[in-house]
Amino acid sequence: MRYTDLKRNMIVNIEHNWNVIVLPVTNKDINRGMNADVPGLYGFRGLWYKGNGTKPYSYGKIFDLKLYDSITLVRNNISGLSKKQLQEILK
Repeated sequence: MRYTDLKRNMIVNIEHNWNVIVLPVTNKDINRGMNADVPGLYGFRGLWYKGNGTKPYSYGKIFDLKLYDSITLVRNNISGLSKKQLQEILK
C-alpha cells in the first residue's frame, strides 16, 4: 500500500512492527504543538486512557507515514470498534 492510498481512520501496519491509526494533522494542530512538520496524514498509536480515538491529540506517538516503504492494511476503518478494542489493536 502506498501513502497516497491512505484514508482517515484506517488502521495500518508499518514496517511489520506497529499498528497505527491514520489521522489528518492540520496547521491548527501543528500550531498547538503537534510534533509534525507539515499538514497531512500521519500514523498514531498509544491511545491515552481518557482520549478520543478519532482525534490526533489523544495519542502519545506520531509516525510520518511518508517515510515508510512497507505499509499494510489491517482494517479499512474503525467503525464498530470500542475504545478498548482500538487500544488493543494499537498496542
